[in-house]
Amino acid sequence: MSGSSSSDPIWLLDTSVVLDLEDTDVAGALPTGTSISVVTLAELTAGPLMTDDPLERTRRRQRLRKIEAAYDPITIDDEVARTFGDVAAAVRQAGRQPRKRQFDLLIAAVAMTYGLPLATRNADDLVGIESLVDIRPV
Repeated sequence: MSGSSSSDPIWLLDTSVVLDLEDTDVAGALPTGTSISVVTLAELTAGPLMTDDPLERTRRRQRLRKIEAAYDPITIDDEVARTFGDVAAAVRQAGRQPRKRQFDLLIAAVAMTYGLPLATRNADDLVGIESLVDIRPV
C-alpha cells in the first residue's frame, strides 16, 4: 500500500485506474492511501505479452516496474476466494454474466473482504454488487 495517514481511507484500485494513474484527473481523484490486488499485478504482468508492438511492450513493462515498486499487492486467500463466490452470485442475480468479468470481480472480492472502497474507471462492469462493495468511480 502506498502511504496514508490514519484518517485517510485506503482505496483499492482496479486495473482500469492503475492504467490511467499518469492522468492527472485520475490521480487527483484518489486519496493519498491506495493499494492494488495481485489480480491487477497479474493483469499488468500479462500486458506486455499481449502486444506485438515493441514500443508498446516497452511502455507496458515500464509501467509494470513502477507499479511493482510502488505497491505491495494484497493477496488472494481463502476468505477472498469465498467472497468471490458471493460477488459472482450477486452479478448473476442481477442478470449479468460473471464469467466475462472474473478479474474485475476478484478485485471486488478483495475490496469487499477487507472493507476497502474500490476505485474504478469501469463502474458498469460492477453492476449488481453495489450493495456489497463501496464502488468509487473516478
